Amino acid sequence: MKTPLSIAGELAILHAKYPDGLICTSLFPCDHRLVATTRAGYSKSGRDAAEPCPLSEAERTVYLCFACRQEAAERARLTEIRTSALAAGRAIAAQNRRTRTLTPAATQPPSADPHKQRGKGGRFRSTRALPPGSKRAGGRPRKHASDRARRTAAQTAWRARRRPAAAAAEAQFAGVVGSG
Repeated sequence: MKTPLSIAGELAILHAKYPDGLICTSLFPCDHRLVATTRAGYSKSGRDAAEPCPLSEAERTVYLCFACRQEAAERARLTEIRTSALAAGRAIAAQNRRTRTLTPAATQPPSADPHKQRGKGGRFRSTRALPPGSKRAGGRPRKHASDRARRTAAQTAWRARRRPAAAAAEAQFAGVVGSG
């Protein structure tokens, strides 16, 4: 598989193949790079037949097709718009920094009202005291009040799941012993 040519390589090949041709020399990809292969192909473009070629040799070697000129103008217009928007945004941010002051709430001690007490991330701080030695600091509430209640519930659930399997095994064992 051949690797694609660079734009400079493509231009070199076209200039070697068509020395008198009109070639778009844009540094961006161009859909119509080769405009004309001979001087006669572009000598009468846009002019009367009696007048000579409208392009000098210097203009011909650095020619940009209309689509590439239009795209360059659009890029320049967008760059100008983005630059002016960036400058305006920076000016507004600087103005906001100059006028910003600390709010009185940030300098006052925490309020006794729990609705005004906020922790990190805008969440309310818990007013509930945690038991000593607890590793929990919030999150989903516990399902069981103590560790012993959790183990008892887990054991009861395990036994309930085992009952149908044990009954099936007993019935199978009874069938094997009874038939023998």
